[in-house]
Amino acid sequence: MEEQVGRCDDDGLRARARANARLALEGGVTTLRDLGDRGYVTLDLRDDPDLPTILASGPPLTIVQGHCWYLGGECADGDALVAGVRERHERGCDVIKIMATGGAGTPTVPGWVSQFAPDDLRRAVAEAHRLRMPVAAHCHGDDGIAQAVDAGVDTIEHCTFINPELDPDPDPAAAYAERARLFALPRSSWADYDASLLSTGGGVYARSAKSIPLSPAVRARLEHKRLLLEARAVLREVYPSFVVAAVVAVVIAKLTVGLLPHGFKW
Repeated sequence: MEEQVGRCDDDGLRARARANARLALEGGVTTLRDLGDRGYVTLDLRDDPDLPTILASGPPLTIVQGHCWYLGGECADGDALVAGVRERHERGCDVIKIMATGGAGTPTVPGWVSQFAPDDLRRAVAEAHRLRMPVAAHCHGDDGIAQAVDAGVDTIEHCTFINPELDPDPDPAAAYAERARLFALPRSSWADYDASLLSTGGGVYARSAKSIPLSPAVRARLEHKRLLLEARAVLREVYPSFVVAAVVAVVIAKLTVGLLPHGFKW
């Protein structure tokens, strides 16, 4: 993703975003949230009558060298995070995007790692709500999801409950390279992931699975009952957001990157 964005100037990113938004409209999508651009390039597209309604976040807020740092939303500390919220309000953004955890597109911070201190996250959300702006939190790790719920974010993006203990000896560099390989395919899913790259006890499971078998290696590392109780506690808070999202049927995309939901490319 960094390479894809880095090789374009702002005019190129804006043109890509316009083309992607137009393609979404032709597919029947009338409202888009753009949850991550560079240089606020998608804000200008909101007045284009030939495009869907666009709710734009501007550059997502992240830590220094954190997930998607190259989009320009790095924050050195909690004060900078709150300042970033205010800047986006002054710029006229519609929503705040915070990278609460790391992610697959940036090798510097694994997806299960929380990027901001809980108090800093709460301060940022409180400031956004004071300014009447909703907050979307990028979350993969279960700790980050719980922290985002506690902070009062309005939506949780991805919510994959990635836990490093399910892969007892993860290799972030190898995982990043494999995700890059999948992205380069014309079409791909997690079923195409090379399971031989996973450490003992790891696994790739279908979203439709009602349960996930735990290998002896994973069982030895997990406090199984504690994790189940924590996951259920979080889901009681998160699940209503999923229902609202399904009813409203708003497509979530990064227009300047060119990703469709579920990992398909435009």
